[in-house]
Amino acid sequence: MAVKLISDYIPQQLAKYLGPQVDEGTLIKVTPGTRGATLTAGTNPTETSHACSLWVSSYDDREIDGTSIRASDRQISILGATIEGDVVPAPNDKIVAEGVTYIIVGEPGGRGVKRDPVGAVYRCHARA
Repeated sequence: MAVKLISDYIPQQLAKYLGPQVDEGTLIKVTPGTRGATLTAGTNPTETSHACSLWVSSYDDREIDGTSIRASDRQISILGATIEGDVVPAPNDKIVAEGVTYIIVGEPGGRGVKRDPVGAVYRCHARA
């Protein structure tokens, strides 16, 4: 019998109590496809939608440098336990929130998405 740690319950409990108080949105996973017959054909990416609970906030003025963080960029926090399909947001994925489609900016494997140690909340740097 596997032992459940307290950290296994935190994402579900946060989603249970905070989830009804935040907005519904959609995380769109963008997966690169295979390259076509020519190099200029692109990779024909596929998109898969996953419902989630989230909230949108602006960056503080002191964080905005006009290059890596623009005035129109947003921080989108997603409750990890509410993402259908147990997927993880990553740079180049899309998020639909408050009627706007954003793209998660940053490099794959790190910048652009921050996660707490137990995966309860993913904070995404997003650009419309």
